[in-house]
Amino acid sequence: MVACQLVGLLRAAFRQFHRCREEPFGLIDAVRASRRDQAPMEFQLVKALRMRTRNTDELKAVSMLIASAMTVHGYRPGLPEAAFPLDEVFREFYSEPLRRLAARANLVTLFAQVHSHFVKFAGAAVAGTLDPVAHHRRILEKVGSLNLDQGTCLSCLVRGMASFLRSLRSAVRSPLHDQFDVVIASGIGMFFAVMLFCKRVTIEDCIHHLPNLECAKQSRWGLKFGRRLRFRFEELITNGVRLCLQHKRRLRDCSGEHEETPIRTECMPFMRRIYIPVSSPSDIIDIKISGLVSDTTSVSNCPYELEALMNESPSQEAGIVDHRSLVINTIDFLGVQLHKVFK
Repeated sequence: MVACQLVGLLRAAFRQFHRCREEPFGLIDAVRASRRDQAPMEFQLVKALRMRTRNTDELKAVSMLIASAMTVHGYRPGLPEAAFPLDEVFREFYSEPLRRLAARANLVTLFAQVHSHFVKFAGAAVAGTLDPVAHHRRILEKVGSLNLDQGTCLSCLVRGMASFLRSLRSAVRSPLHDQFDVVIASGIGMFFAVMLFCKRVTIEDCIHHLPNLECAKQSRWGLKFGRRLRFRFEELITNGVRLCLQHKRRLRDCSGEHEETPIRTECMPFMRRIYIPVSSPSDIIDIKISGLVSDTTSVSNCPYELEALMNESPSQEAGIVDHRSLVINTIDFLGVQLHKVFK
């Protein structure tokens, strides 16, 4: 049991003891009470669902993702069928928050689809024919990307990124530059990365500069984001945060698009697709970035509190370094080159 779950159960036990010292301790009631200490699941998932469920195929993919996460969260290898009754587990722990989630996201069929997939996945896990963790990873690789792109309009991208960072700041409840070891930025995210992690300004200060903001331009001496927004490379000191800027030369904004010759570098660009390892309906979201630390995977944090990679993660067992990393990315796969790495 992870530390946050244990703390939640202890708090629930103390509340029950304070209410009635003679009442027997009920584990299920304590788990329910500990869940109430955390943000409701529907508030954590509804934004991602609205972004990902524009058609039937996407809704099915999200339903599989949630059901697989519930299987990883609820089932522990070796539990016999008698100790893990599928319908009862679903009803006790997932039914109520999932109904609220479906109602808030206005997805009528979500509940039935998730229940169907959960019974299928958890039943196979109990029968020993399915490894929940390996199966969950396969689903994540197939359907677990979260597109943060707000369109091609520069103003929309900036305001979308500002909303993204506000959500992150609200989640971590402390200055962003104190929370991350690695920051990867591309597109308009480069402006926010430089301002927040090099200049140490606030998100509100970044928004103040919006009237002067232009698409990022890179030269031999530094970066330019618009009038009075020029930064020399030697000025970009991050005080321990590793800042990786991914710059593309094919730019698009409200006035159209223009193209320049890409600058070749010896560095290979990182994979820019964002994966959401969802393992519990109430933990913190993680991001897997291929190639960031080694040839395999590293684990990092992300703003939307969906889920956390489970403690028994194979990557942690393999001793891979766990970097707390923030990805500021507008999800652009084309023509991106890694140009500068600051330490």
